[in-house]
Amino acid sequence: MKKGNELKPTTELPSAEQASPKQSGSTIIRADHDRDNPYLMMRRDTAQDSRLSWEARGVIAYVLSKSDNWKIRMDDLRKQGSSGRDVTRRILNELESAGYLTRERIRLAHGHFDWECTLYEKPLATQHNQVK
Repeated sequence: MKKGNELKPTTELPSAEQASPKQSGSTIIRADHDRDNPYLMMRRDTAQDSRLSWEARGVIAYVLSKSDNWKIRMDDLRKQGSSGRDVTRRILNELESAGYLTRERIRLAHGHFDWECTLYEKPLATQHNQVK
């Protein structure tokens, strides 16, 4: 792993006794959410959009966990998700079809091209995702 990318534990893992649900029937054990334990906030509708595969929802969560000026790069998505090029393209196409992603082809020096992607936490109205 590259230096500086290592995860640093902030607290000891809870014992089974400490992690047990406080209310009868609870099935979700939440971690502390504070300055020492940063968290991601995202729209519930996005996380529960049944039009999206689990993979696409995971990519949205991953990208939303980054800073606002972070550049979406296919190579990074492939490495983080250990998916191949075709799977990553399929996921990006799925997000684009659902209105969560726009891609613009930009011309680079020497006649090369690249894609500039923008992810929206709330989907844009598109031809594909409008409710009829």
